[in-house]
Amino acid sequence: MANKMKKLAAMLVAVAMVLTLFPSSVFAADEHADEVHVIVENTTYAKTAGAPWEGRAVDTWVKINADSTGISVLKEAVGEANVTVTSSSYGSFISAIKGITSGDGGDTSIGYNPAGWLYLLNDTMANFGIDGCTVAAGTLSAGDELSFEYSLTGGSDIGYDWEDTEKKALKDLTVSDGILSPAFSSSVTSYTLTVPAGVSSVVLSPEAENKTETVTITAGGTTYKRAMSIPVVNGTKITITSSNGTDQTVYNVYMKQDQGYTADTMRKGVLSVLDQSLNDTTCAYGNEWAVLALARDGALSREKAAAYYASVEATVKELKSDKLDSTYATTNARVALAISAIGEDPQKVAGYNLLQPLANMDYINGQGVNAAAYALLAFDAKQYEIPTAKAGETQTTREGLIRKILDAQLSDGGWDYSEVGADPDMTAMVLQALAPYCSSDTAVRTAVDKGLSALSAIQNPDGTYSSWGYVSSYSLAQVLTALSILKVDPLTDSRFIKNGRTVIDALGDFYVPGAGFKGNIDDTAVAAGANVQAAYALVAYHRYVEGKNSLYDMRDAKKEEAPTTTETTTEATTEATTAATTATATTAVATTAATEATTASGAKDVKTPTTGDAAPVAVIVLLMAASMAGVVIIGKKKAQR
Repeated sequence: MANKMKKLAAMLVAVAMVLTLFPSSVFAADEHADEVHVIVENTTYAKTAGAPWEGRAVDTWVKINADSTGISVLKEAVGEANVTVTSSSYGSFISAIKGITSGDGGDTSIGYNPAGWLYLLNDTMANFGIDGCTVAAGTLSAGDELSFEYSLTGGSDIGYDWEDTEKKALKDLTVSDGILSPAFSSSVTSYTLTVPAGVSSVVLSPEAENKTETVTITAGGTTYKRAMSIPVVNGTKITITSSNGTDQTVYNVYMKQDQGYTADTMRKGVLSVLDQSLNDTTCAYGNEWAVLALARDGALSREKAAAYYASVEATVKELKSDKLDSTYATTNARVALAISAIGEDPQKVAGYNLLQPLANMDYINGQGVNAAAYALLAFDAKQYEIPTAKAGETQTTREGLIRKILDAQLSDGGWDYSEVGADPDMTAMVLQALAPYCSSDTAVRTAVDKGLSALSAIQNPDGTYSSWGYVSSYSLAQVLTALSILKVDPLTDSRFIKNGRTVIDALGDFYVPGAGFKGNIDDTAVAAGANVQAAYALVAYHRYVEGKNSLYDMRDAKKEEAPTTTETTTEATTEATTAATTATATTAVATTAATEATTASGAKDVKTPTTGDAAPVAVIVLLMAASMAGVVIIGKKKAQR
């Protein structure tokens, strides 16, 4: 009986040892399920100083079994004859690999020779010797990376400093495929990784500032070792944590795969979503950007245009004023643009002139340079004459608006709310307003050229833009609108192509077929504000490609009149009946699609960053809330009016 128990125990131990070859359930399955990654390199001892070789000599995968050890896999990787292992009272250590022996090239003037071979386990200096690195002990398992590195200084020249335990950040982050954006910096903790179409997996290789740190990689609830492949799934968030044992730094990498959507596909898709979303309730004051986008594409029905206009008339009558907002001049400008887009006259709305408040430069100055930009757009939409300011007000002029905008340009060529550095949204919006004056005003032309250079300089490596710390479709929409109005081709102008990716490619990263656009890259659903901005940006680009008036040059916008003739023949009646039946079926489908789009739409609450701007916090909060209702000029998830 005792012998049977011993045999059973031995069997269980053997099974346990075999099981340690495989990652535990929290680790990912990998194509190297029974292998470890072995690296041998010398980056410190130069050939010119006497080394027989330098650089990376070995980079391979070695199969392991229950008996494998750190020493055995090294010998397997480089050949047993190329490895010397020395025993000491402290245990075994690697004394030579491929002709480089401990002590070679070392500085003996310090009283001892610190040069020698060190090993890293998953890029971290293990707290046990090479003898302790075994499958049997559970310290070596499939997917691990064993790196044997030669150091002249005892480790500091390869990133190991046992005296400095405060470091907790990454030194570098490389990817096997794709574009990491922005370029890696230890202090930046949020990135996007754009993976080319057709690539099914990627390997992320983080490098800690100090090899005493422990670095972990997780994605979708699964932990990946340093050398493991991570499946490419659009929208996956990869979290990399670097810890010194007491504190840590967390880096997030949002994966997105290049979808290859064309501008035309996205334009038609998002306009369909907008059209379906406009009903008797929503086709109203406050939804100007959706109305404008559809109208400028020729996709807004006469009935919906009339419904929107009636809503504005009702609002004006209720207010009994031509001023729609006591603080924000952009409200009047926005509504004037939408009314112009449907062929109506903003100077004659229920007996009020909605351009009149914009004749007061004090009103515009109270909001800032974006108000000046949109006031200029509103006046220029159909070359409206600026009304005479009321008594006690400062008269607005086109020259004054332009001067205000030019005076706000920053030294880097861009514009921003906080006057710190070029913001893509503000810069692009200003360029849209200045565009008509480029050919007639040299100062404007110079400012616009500098603005375009600024937009090129701040574009991310993957073609996106970041504003207030967020990579968003809002920024891309504003830039695409500006480029289109300025007749700068985003598909061919090298200034706006980064690593082969255009602004349109980048906008496609946010597109969700059948629902529209996400606002920020980490959003899980589309956002109403993102939809309208992307829609009019794509319409602006389409108009540029087709050689039509630019988005805000609305001199071609005409009011669609109701038909004056009625078909009475039997044939016409039959056709009308058939069409009505078809329309009923189509409406049912459209209603379902609209419901799906509405369910999919939504916006993530984002805390507004502190900018140091003069605007009070209460105003910023109000703007964020208003943007979701489509009330403000921008509709962004940040303080922007």
